[in-house]
Amino acid sequence: IEADEKAGITTLALCLGFKGSRILYVLMLLATYGSVFYFAYEQYVGLALVALSIPIAAGLCGNYTKEKVHNMDEETAKFHMMFGLLMTVGIKATPYIQEYIR
Repeated sequence: IEADEKAGITTLALCLGFKGSRILYVLMLLATYGSVFYFAYEQYVGLALVALSIPIAAGLCGNYTKEKVHNMDEETAKFHMMFGLLMTVGIKATPYIQEYIR
């Protein structure tokens, strides 16, 4: 946020301020898990594998502090890669899981 301000660019985080951007960050993570678990319940049971990434998401939310916010892009990208891999494996594993639970 401070780097954006120094660079003279306008970002959503800059407009919302630190507290508002932290709230938005947490809400976006919650919405992501909510939508994935909805689809896990409705059709792709294997998507429940993304639950393995919840501790990391919680850690990201806890680390969203003024002192550590400069690292959030990199840390969120690492999280996103793991989340995407778990989601892909979950989708591919769904037919096998559904066959097993029948």
